[in-house]
Amino acid sequence: MNRYAKVLTASALAYTAQASIAAKWAKGMTMSTPPQLITTAEQLVATTEEARARHLLVRGNLVDVPSFRLAPGQTLTGAVDNASISFVKGVDGLQLSTNNEVRSVHLEASADRRAIFNDTGVESLGRIRLIRITTVGQVLLLARDTVRSGHVEVDGLDIVAADTRAQRDLPYGFGVSVIQGAFTLWNMQTDESAVISARLKGLSTGRASGSGIFVSGAGLFQRRPAISAAA
Repeated sequence: MNRYAKVLTASALAYTAQASIAAKWAKGMTMSTPPQLITTAEQLVATTEEARARHLLVRGNLVDVPSFRLAPGQTLTGAVDNASISFVKGVDGLQLSTNNEVRSVHLEASADRRAIFNDTGVESLGRIRLIRITTVGQVLLLARDTVRSGHVEVDGLDIVAADTRAQRDLPYGFGVSVIQGAFTLWNMQTDESAVISARLKGLSTGRASGSGIFVSGAGLFQRRPAISAAA
């Protein structure tokens, strides 16, 4: 086989592998645009900022990834079962906006940071889907500021470790304050017209006893009142 033929064969194999990954991702899903294969941290951050990028397909283990945001309508999926994203130490991880889906990927931030959190400057969460995800770091979804509606669907979320003691917003109710959970879904809006619905399945946190899960509306728990020091 001459050099030209070898190059053609290698290219064909690479194309076949990429097509196979894309086909696996697309199985059972409806897509309007083809997925974009991501293999580096730099490529991941750049692709999230592309207006036409909709489906991000992560392959391999991405390390030293800075905090990044999924634009409305974007999805993030692991191309293979061991796909992972490890964030820079000491920073929050993946920020969601509106109508985002994250599927089949391991997200690792520092345990005292947020692995997944949401942009509270959008009007609605739309439909947020977290499917077959593992994390190190908190998963925090809040309806506050301008967020007044949305639906959250979880189908398989394992939070291996999370330390939420440094979070400043402490749920307050029944005369006591509590810390946020490793998984926290909190509608902080006091207006009854602000509604967040959820379907949570296969949710687990930590490796010791205790749930570490906090789901509430403002009717039961409010933000802890500010304490002012006397002069």
